[in-house]
Amino acid sequence: TNGGLSPDVTNQDDLGRSDKYWQDLWLGTSLKMGGTTVIDSSRNLTNIGTISSGAITSSGDFDTSGIVKVHRSNSNVA
Repeated sequence: TNGGLSPDVTNQDDLGRSDKYWQDLWLGTSLKMGGTTVIDSSRNLTNIGTISSGAITSSGDFDTSGIVKVHRSNSNVA
């Protein structure tokens, strides 16, 4: 497409559907939802409110510059 992929009408069409969906989404610098940056150009989550229990998992290191509170819910937490 010359100039991008855009719907004919704002806020009317979906990209994909419940039985046919896209495999991967490749982005340039950031992800915005409703005009609000959710993932910035440094790959940081921003403007995220509450994340429900069990929504985040990690198999690597976790770095932060703020306060992190960990609530132990089972014996798998080290």
